[in-house]
Amino acid sequence: MTRPPTSPSPSSEPLFTPAGIIPTDEQRNIQTCRARHVIAIANAGAAKTTTLALRIAESVTRGVWPESIIALTFSGEAARVLKARLVEIGLDEKLARRIRCTTFEEFAQQVLGAFEGGQAPFLASHDAVAPHVRAAVRKLQLENSMRRTPRELWLPEHNDQIFEFLTLAGQLKARLVKPGVEDGESIEERAGFLDLPESVFLLYCLMEAERAGYGDAPRWRAGFDATYDLACMLTSEDCAIELPAFRIVVVDELQDMNPASYAVLEHLLARGNAFFTGAGDFDQVIHRWAGADVNFIRTRFGQGWRSVESLPLTRTYRHGPVMALATAALKDKEVVSGRRHETRLQLETYATQRDGAGRVAACILDWTRRGGRPDACAVILRAPYQSIHIENALLEAGIGWRVEGLESYLLRSEILMLRGVIAFALEDYESIPGVEKRLQVLQALLFWQQFEWGADRRDDDALKTAAAQPELFDAFLKGKLLKPQTRADKKAAGMSGDEELESEFHFLEKLAQLRKSGRHHEANALANIRRAESETVDETPAQRSARVRLERTLAMLRAAPRTSPPMPCWSGRLACWR
Repeated sequence: MTRPPTSPSPSSEPLFTPAGIIPTDEQRNIQTCRARHVIAIANAGAAKTTTLALRIAESVTRGVWPESIIALTFSGEAARVLKARLVEIGLDEKLARRIRCTTFEEFAQQVLGAFEGGQAPFLASHDAVAPHVRAAVRKLQLENSMRRTPRELWLPEHNDQIFEFLTLAGQLKARLVKPGVEDGESIEERAGFLDLPESVFLLYCLMEAERAGYGDAPRWRAGFDATYDLACMLTSEDCAIELPAFRIVVVDELQDMNPASYAVLEHLLARGNAFFTGAGDFDQVIHRWAGADVNFIRTRFGQGWRSVESLPLTRTYRHGPVMALATAALKDKEVVSGRRHETRLQLETYATQRDGAGRVAACILDWTRRGGRPDACAVILRAPYQSIHIENALLEAGIGWRVEGLESYLLRSEILMLRGVIAFALEDYESIPGVEKRLQVLQALLFWQQFEWGADRRDDDALKTAAAQPELFDAFLKGKLLKPQTRADKKAAGMSGDEELESEFHFLEKLAQLRKSGRHHEANALANIRRAESETVDETPAQRSARVRLERTLAMLRAAPRTSPPMPCWSGRLACWR
């Protein structure tokens, strides 16, 4: 999208008059613009969401059926804010509820669910997908060993490498990279074209083949998979899926658009011959980690569209006049402040991240002492790892907080795992408060010990029972985590607790039938097979290494003097966690 902002088409006076705000001339131009495709090129803090809400409310006021309007965003929080903003500016709440505000991913899930006759199992985290990655790695290693000339493959083994691969796979899907090669193209050539190691592309292809399964619906979906799957179907030559028709399509945060989401958008616009309005600040890309690329927007977005107007939103409400002048000089474009007060910048230098986090907490305390509301204060991070020291500092200062766009580090699987290890070492299981947190700790331990349990198994009643009764933690430790995995354990891992009980019942029933009919030899053979499965160790080198590592860690912690902290880097913080 290289086109500069254009002069707005002649438009009538707005019919919708908002409550509580007086729109700027730029906002009114966007609210009433007659072009079929309107792109608001906004500065940071330029009230993009409010402007889109004005555009939607104007359409409803002019008689557009609310159910024929859809607003798409890239995060659930953005969708909720846009829905709330419609009510805040004065649109009747009943009408606002009828307007569909959702994320691209949720929209794709709903469309695919209707087409496939139900929702595919959803894996909500990298932890849940990791066992599938490990299974694909083993399969790829086996296939490679059978080649006449085996390839030299780098394949993810431990959790960090798996997470890195899954992030990369998500970026490939955002770019709409389909598995496999074109006619006459080799794996090496395709991987080189994508600037990927050959082994990563092979694993990506195998993972997608495993996920697709053999039926009409995939075996599972995770993260961005619904948008990717829908985009692939819509761009295929034999597309059999039909999108719902909308008269008006609105998109917030256009700068986070990627090729897969754009494919869905284009087909959605074509389906209903819809009017489009989108807004974005193209100087900031929030979801670059997920494949968003502002160059894609600048070069491909809207190519081929007719009746397109790019309108500016130059007034920012994020900072005062002096900062607006500095921003304008830096970006070489018009930036006007909508605030009268001065923006105060305070630069702090610090030697360590912990010192810096302490100063952040001190500034927030000062803000609240001067009458500032905590919910009007935000800490913006460049990367999730930066939250560790800041959350610790807020915890020590007694300041409550919530996170957006990332998970609190206290709830990340590696910290939950550490929490469980300390509880086991000290035999202080009740130090983990609440059944839900104890369940999360047990699930994290299973994951970090590389138990390949399915999602149903991780949530089954046996695990919940152990979480509800801390006295069962020790049995869980000795009977699961420190016990070498057998063939029987491996078979049970893919079942739910109910399925395992049903399997055991059928086995006993079969055994009884054989003995009743006098076929004792067959019954004994069957019992011997079951006994051998329960006694034969079947664990990967990684699983054995994880088990031995846990044994040694527990022994080391238990041997340490009780007066010393069990984990010097974490114990003080974790002991305070409630």
